[in-house]
Amino acid sequence: MIRTGMEDRRTNGRRGWERRARATLTIKERAVPTNFLSEDQRRRFGRFAEDPDEGQLAGSFLLDQTARRRAMAAKGARNQIGWAVQLGTVRYLGTFLDNP
Repeated sequence: MIRTGMEDRRTNGRRGWERRARATLTIKERAVPTNFLSEDQRRRFGRFAEDPDEGQLAGSFLLDQTARRRAMAAKGARNQIGWAVQLGTVRYLGTFLDNP
């Protein structure tokens, strides 16, 4: 879980407010409950079980204008592509990959 907080601080010797961004990274291992899934579903959870067809790919990996804007807001071409691929993967699998 990543938390980003914005905090305003009164600056000494200057008038007005200074805006300072502070990011806090907290990583916690959480097990997703899978006891309600069948054995086959548990085996496939979080994995690509088979090759998707064009309709499945289009439904999960084609980005609308809002998603494209968010991807393009990432700095650098690698981050933009990575953001878009992660979004498509989450849409298709319903979860993030452990090791993308």
